Amino acid sequence: MSHRRLAIAITSVYLVLACMVTVQGAPLDPNAFASIGTLDLSSGSVTFNTSTLSVSGAFSGTGVLQPQGAGLPDIAVFTFDGLAIEGGVTLNLIGSRPIALLSKENAMIDQFIDISGGPPTFVSIGGTARLGGGAGGNGEEATTDPQNGSGPGGGGFSDIFEGEVGGGGGAGFGGNGGDGGARQLVHVAPGGMAYGDLSTALQGGSGGGGGTRTNQFSPQAGGGGGSGGAVEIGALGAVYVAQIFTQGAPGASVSGSSGGGGGGSGGAVLLHGQTVAVAGGIYADGGDGGASTGAPDSGGGAGGRVLVETEMLSLASVPFASVNGGQRGAGTAFVNPGIGGQSGIAVLKPLTTIIPTGSLVEVRADGTLPTDTAGAPWSLKTDRLRFDAGSIGAALAPVASAHDIDLNGGIVAAGQGWNMTGASAISGFGHLSAPFVGGATNHVAASGGTLTLGDANSTRGFNFAGVAAIGAGAMLNLLDADKAGLGAVTTLAAGGRLNSLNGVALDGGEIMTASGAAEIAGKFTNQGTVNGPTAAGQFLTFADDVDGIGSYTGNVLFSDGFSAGASPTQVSLENVAFDATAELSIELGGATPGSQFDQLTVAGDAMLSGKLKMSLINDFTPSIGQTFTILSANAVDGTFTTEILPSVPGLVFDVIYNTQSVVLIVSPAFTADFDNDGDVDGGDLNQWHGDFGVNALSDADNDGDSDGADFLTWQRQLGSVPAVAATAVVPEPETFLLFFLASAGFRRTAGQKRQELINE
Repeated sequence: MSHRRLAIAITSVYLVLACMVTVQGAPLDPNAFASIGTLDLSSGSVTFNTSTLSVSGAFSGTGVLQPQGAGLPDIAVFTFDGLAIEGGVTLNLIGSRPIALLSKENAMIDQFIDISGGPPTFVSIGGTARLGGGAGGNGEEATTDPQNGSGPGGGGFSDIFEGEVGGGGGAGFGGNGGDGGARQLVHVAPGGMAYGDLSTALQGGSGGGGGTRTNQFSPQAGGGGGSGGAVEIGALGAVYVAQIFTQGAPGASVSGSSGGGGGGSGGAVLLHGQTVAVAGGIYADGGDGGASTGAPDSGGGAGGRVLVETEMLSLASVPFASVNGGQRGAGTAFVNPGIGGQSGIAVLKPLTTIIPTGSLVEVRADGTLPTDTAGAPWSLKTDRLRFDAGSIGAALAPVASAHDIDLNGGIVAAGQGWNMTGASAISGFGHLSAPFVGGATNHVAASGGTLTLGDANSTRGFNFAGVAAIGAGAMLNLLDADKAGLGAVTTLAAGGRLNSLNGVALDGGEIMTASGAAEIAGKFTNQGTVNGPTAAGQFLTFADDVDGIGSYTGNVLFSDGFSAGASPTQVSLENVAFDATAELSIELGGATPGSQFDQLTVAGDAMLSGKLKMSLINDFTPSIGQTFTILSANAVDGTFTTEILPSVPGLVFDVIYNTQSVVLIVSPAFTADFDNDGDVDGGDLNQWHGDFGVNALSDADNDGDSDGADFLTWQRQLGSVPAVAATAVVPEPETFLLFFLASAGFRRTAGQKRQELINE
């Protein structure tokens, strides 16, 4: 049969690894068997007898035997051209062999199937089983010794001596059965061992062991419960089943100084078809151990086995596959009370798994999802997959996943963490809520919507070293209590978006590349290399604050704060734009660019707007005439709309916008520049004349009014201009450039603002 991609969707189940034996024969191909006709019933009754290979009632026919190999039961196979049993039909499955119902078209059974084991018929008589299941062992009584349960994993009875008493052991199958309790460890009734593998053989569960009694005068001990049987339903087309029960029966409970019986194990269900749907769920739970009022508890039976192979699995909102182990009875606790049986195994291998809204796919704290040896990807759609410290492939916590996972709208919760291993990948859209760790060989790919990864309450909420790809129109949302750590390579397609509540960090040596217009929505620290798109008009937009000493190529746009880091540095860019909401922060701590003051070196174009914020650090006080080239570019377009400049008594800072640079120049403060045009001339006299005795707008000596003393100050400063205008000290080769800029209407810092800054 062709290999199926693996999809895990186990609802409210415990899953553990089990010991496997090599067997052959399942699943069966409908084309390998001759048809006995078309079965299409809407009323009446039909009985399949696996012992006689007969079909009777509303349909008659004869099946065939399919051997499975030494030590394994033969399968009673009934093959049809089409199989339809509607809800009004009474369906009976009897006989001792496992059953396979096959269809060369579709198989529809709109009726529940119940092949569960039987409870003890009397207190000490073990329960019955059918369709390949094992019967329970008898409990000890006056004329009968205790018995093991039937089947490869039958529960045992206590190795007693005079005065000893114990409960029967639970049966094994998908997991180990629980041990029956005894007063001394050496005398416990052993639980049955795990066995089988539905991908290679079809076999039922095993029976629980019988209990023992203290002496010949004690009441009869309890018998073990029977196990669930084995059923295979396969079709070349669709498979639909209303509900399936193949549960182990509980062991008998007793009173007095006798032990109860062990629980039977759950049975086996194998479904395969192009599509598979189970409306009411599959129940293959182990039976509880019988209780005793005066003896140690008996053991619970193990959960059964479920295997589904399909291209499309549709799950109802009820538990899909329940294979829980049975628990012990509630008797008096002795030295070694009985224990619960382990969970069974449920494996799904569809290409696509559809889980309706409202359902929960869960693996509990001791659960394990068995790996598919071929390493095919899992697929989860539309709802939730939950790991409560469960594991994948081995008993590990937190989850260690070596599989590819396609989260098409699914929600995964793994409270203790999700560790990607091997070369595994997570793709699609949905939510994986867990502290997230990925290595250099792992991949994350967001597509079709928003893919959210990590844990906002953990400082290691998202710690990734691999490759992340954000598809066209998709968003990757990262959760971490601190900044989320990106991996070696991050790519964004056109319309892609990267977001993180507390920001993201690109470390040294790591690369981010946008192939089209894309956006980084959260705070961003760049210590590596960011490659923006290169097409005209396309930008990688940073919508939140950005810092770090990393470099930029291509086209990048800053829409919020940009700072080179905690200390002065030099940042290289190719083409950069600052929009109206941006704020460029520059630190001045000395005269050397890159080490004492921040500098942007732009190989291409710099488009300016927004706010420029300059600050002095390290107690640095600049001197009159000093210049600082804070930005150099092949071409500078526009100016910063707002300039927030340092306030130093007696000094004023001018921002000069050249064609290839932005320069900060330190000049003396002119208190008589009343009209704020950068010099002291006749215009200031006119301003003083209008303000004289009226207001303090021409207050050169800062005494709160405009008077004659201010006129005298104007006379002393008449003809004064900024140092840059007087000396032409500008870091450009052309000495006439300032005049050109002024005549072209380039904006300069207003004198009124300088006056206010000085007087703060």
